Amino acid sequence: MEPQLSTGPRRDPMHISVWSLFQSSGHWLAVSCNYPLMCAIHLFHYN
Repeated sequence: MEPQLSTGPRRDPMHISVWSLFQSSGHWLAVSCNYPLMCAIHLFHYN
């Protein structure tokens, strides 16, 4: 269990996959569709 010194989205595989989804598909479309999911992920991840 490594210490979380940097809370960047690069080291999280889920954030990487979501971000690649943003780049491959429409950015605004992905944000509008996954906004509640992203909020839940952030709340759960940084709680």
